[in-house]
Amino acid sequence: MKDPIPLYRSRLLEMGVDEDELLVLEADVDAEVDTATNEAKAGAAPGEELLFQDVWADGSGSWRN
Repeated sequence: MKDPIPLYRSRLLEMGVDEDELLVLEADVDAEVDTATNEAKAGAAPGEELLFQDVWADGSGSWRN
């Protein structure tokens, strides 16, 4: 298993973090992700001026803006 979320969750449990505390934290994060997703879906589509912003330009470390 290489997914860092369950790996770190297991590590926290091994370190003595209470499972109930993790469940509350996971519920809070799920709610924040749901809220952000709904806001993004309800918002306007990005304009064409953003189409090529922050696009990888030349395969090196340069960004084209």
